[in-house]
Amino acid sequence: MAVGITASPDVSVLVDVARDLVGIALRSIGPEPVSPAQFRLLLLLSEDGPMASAAAARAVGVAPSTVTRVTGRLAAAGLLQRGTDPSHRGGVSLSLTREGADLVERVLRRRYVELGDVFDRIDATDRASTLAGLDALRAALPADRSIGGLW
Repeated sequence: MAVGITASPDVSVLVDVARDLVGIALRSIGPEPVSPAQFRLLLLLSEDGPMASAAAARAVGVAPSTVTRVTGRLAAAGLLQRGTDPSHRGGVSLSLTREGADLVERVLRRRYVELGDVFDRIDATDRASTLAGLDALRAALPADRSIGGLW
């Protein structure tokens, strides 16, 4: 626990698990030539499909100028394609290239493998209660599940 922060043991466990899950997320990106912020955008496009640059900025919670910089780097790397947005004159549309989609798939595959390995270490008798607890936690989280994080 961080210095000066007091929390119940239950909350401390959740904070520790969240930290460990972020670690898995970061490790899964590590071998790829993108930053976590760049991966967030690629994942968004993978999940939601092509979209306007302004919509992507809102979805990841950054300024449009940030998306412009990030997409410039990703387009130069061949991971996404920028085009014109037919619904907004002067707007930019974003879509993944095949290379970008393959990168997202590799990262997610690494995450699934590592999480599967973790789950395999949970005793079979505890798995059902673990899943039930995780489902209850997910249900208690805010309804807005935007991609705002690393996952």
